[in-house]
Amino acid sequence: MYTFQPIPPVDTINNHGGFMIVSCIMFVVFVAMLINNDEEFNMYKVFVLLCIPVGIAAGVSWNTGEYKEYANTRVEGKFVGFQSEGYNVEERSGKTTRRVDKHFTYVVYEVNGNRVLFSANQGIEYPKTAVLYRN
Repeated sequence: MYTFQPIPPVDTINNHGGFMIVSCIMFVVFVAMLINNDEEFNMYKVFVLLCIPVGIAAGVSWNTGEYKEYANTRVEGKFVGFQSEGYNVEERSGKTTRRVDKHFTYVVYEVNGNRVLFSANQGIEYPKTAVLYRN
């Protein structure tokens, strides 16, 4: 895979978003049960029961994940030209069906004798020689 910018490393070891979501949900449930406690009810039992999913989420959160770093090898690509693509598809909206033309334009670079396509955007200049990153 080639990109114009290097891909940053992905760190899922230190991401504890799932634990935080489970903890917040259990806290809201505990507060709701505490507010609506009309009878003489032992809330410590509810607290202990709600701590079980929080503990499971903590165990999963702190013991799973990976750190992935991409190679990001710098290569030079020479501009070859633009490549266009078009096709016709049926699109349905409710009871209406209509034929729609889809048009795309790609930028073609040559890297080590092989051609690489990138999706072209309007208003962007594409250099004759570009620094690309191979991953």
